[in-house]
Amino acid sequence: MEEFYSAEQEKDEDISTWAIRLETLIQKAINRNEIQEDKKDAMLRTRFWMHIRNTDLRNATMVYYERVSTFEELKVKVRREEQVMAACKGTELPKESNVLHIDEQMKILKDLTEKLMEKKLKKMSREKQSQDRTESRF
Repeated sequence: MEEFYSAEQEKDEDISTWAIRLETLIQKAINRNEIQEDKKDAMLRTRFWMHIRNTDLRNATMVYYERVSTFEELKVKVRREEQVMAACKGTELPKESNVLHIDEQMKILKDLTEKLMEKKLKKMSREKQSQDRTESRF
């Protein structure tokens, strides 16, 4: 339990990693019957938000801390804000983050565009063949 109460976000730890670490610590305490399961969410919300290392991020998400009712909701809101702040600063999030990089997104877009073009060409080819058959009958 002491480990949970002394936990703070580490210097290069993103929000997702910080949240997972806290959840792991509190689950250990629950398994050892050191805290009750029904106290888990409130404890996670408080510890998570109060010990976000980036003061700007903590200030920007204060309204979420005050308004959302669950740890999961708070975690999602803070993660989104972290992504927005990183994008505005032009910095890349730590490699552990689950964010697709622009190169990956561009590759996906290119692949989808190629597939769409192939389908269009096949459709146009079928239409042309159908039209040629119709014209040849006359």
